[in-house]
Amino acid sequence: MNKKYNSFESALDKKISAKDIGKFYEFRYLLDSPEIVRGNYSKEITDTTAILKAGFSREEMEYIK
Repeated sequence: MNKKYNSFESALDKKISAKDIGKFYEFRYLLDSPEIVRGNYSKEITDTTAILKAGFSREEMEYIK
């Protein structure tokens, strides 16, 4: 099942801008609160295999470009 999540954190302190849309970053679930997902915006993921293993389809990857 492919789950979609929205981040509730502000990206202002992460120096994220519109040019970062369409890029893939590392995200982790908090161990004590698995419903909370934290993004690591300093770690961009560019490996296609890792992106596919994360649950994205090739169509989604092409759409995001």
